[in-house]
Amino acid sequence: MDARIQILAAAVLFSFGGLGIKLCSFGPWQVGGLRCAIAGLTILLFLPESRGRWTGKIVAVGIAYAATLILFVWANKTTTAANTIFIQSSAPLWILLLSPLLLGEPILRRDLLTLLVMGLGLVLFFMAPEKTTALSPDIVRGNWLALGSGLCFGLEIMGLRYLRKGGASAALVCGNTIAFLVCLPVLVVLEIRV
Repeated sequence: MDARIQILAAAVLFSFGGLGIKLCSFGPWQVGGLRCAIAGLTILLFLPESRGRWTGKIVAVGIAYAATLILFVWANKTTTAANTIFIQSSAPLWILLLSPLLLGEPILRRDLLTLLVMGLGLVLFFMAPEKTTALSPDIVRGNWLALGSGLCFGLEIMGLRYLRKGGASAALVCGNTIAFLVCLPVLVVLEIRV
């Protein structure tokens, strides 16, 4: 299949992901657990390099990835899909703020304007919450969950950059496995509504 068609297909699927999560009758723990089980198995199947041994660094990145995945689904179930996606897209803001501490990369002068604009835009989501609906029952809490997902996404990206010479795909399998195991008790025993 042509690479452009694959990219287009991926964009279409990502575009409908939030709606799919909202319309699914499962709770956030069930959706998160099943998504991660499918994703982890798919990565293992198609990326042989993902089958490597897990080190402490891979597990640390996997934990950040697992938190990103779970918080994204949970936020999507409680706030609007648009809020979830836009607020989770705060990851570059967190990368700019945390990369001096975690990667030893300085904040450049040109990045300061980006930080300011992104920070102000992010504040707008928390100023006047929209009315709740059946598909978005707790917008304020969902926005905070999405912010947590954005922070974890930023940590995940920095971790994957750190692992770029080896272990990045294993970290994805690790993260999906951790998320699945965290969601498993609820997936099997009962559904927790947020």
